[in-house]
Amino acid sequence: MRVQLVKCVQESPSISSFYFEPAHRFRYEAGQFVDLSIQPEGTTTYDRRWFSLSSSPTEPLLMITTRITEQPSHYKQTLSRMVPGTELIVSEAMGDFVLPLDPVRPLLFVAIGIGIAPFRSILQYIADTSQKRHITLVYMVRSKDELLFSEVINAVVPCDAQTIATEGSVGAVGETSMAARVHTAAKRSVEPVIYLAGPEPKVEALAQELTQRGYQASDIITDSFIGYAT
Repeated sequence: MRVQLVKCVQESPSISSFYFEPAHRFRYEAGQFVDLSIQPEGTTTYDRRWFSLSSSPTEPLLMITTRITEQPSHYKQTLSRMVPGTELIVSEAMGDFVLPLDPVRPLLFVAIGIGIAPFRSILQYIADTSQKRHITLVYMVRSKDELLFSEVINAVVPCDAQTIATEGSVGAVGETSMAARVHTAAKRSVEPVIYLAGPEPKVEALAQELTQRGYQASDIITDSFIGYAT
């Protein structure tokens, strides 16, 4: 389906959100991802990337949130130079990084950096539909400058159920320290469904360590961002 760029909002020095208006109603579940195709300048072919939607199905525009480095890929160079009105092609929404049908089941959301994007979608959906969910959030970022979407987070997740950690506070042991933080947060509730989102290597390592700590693989849902920084 064709979508049209409406605006770009810089969320932090290296992170931007892009808003698109779909040509017709776009159906998806909060937390799903899409394949976004753009046509680089001077070419006749399309370049494609996967993005988790950071918008909620309750909102009129589609939104993706991504990191754009100082030396971005050709794809992100093209994306960042686009002006409102530019048309792109988006696939159908995909993925099972969605809310469980059982509204009583406790949820533990673990966002690593830009992995907060699908959680913004889910949290906004929960807020807009006035759902009551038991949610604990662990949010890890490089620095406090990269904390995103505080308004919707604070609206849905109680402050005492939030753990915010910067890269320096996680410690040199890396994934082991992250797993310890997640384990501490998981003990706040009984058998939570654990959602992990962020860069693929960190998500895979964290999921493996959690299963080694005794968590069931069926209770761990992941959304890995492959090549998210390029």
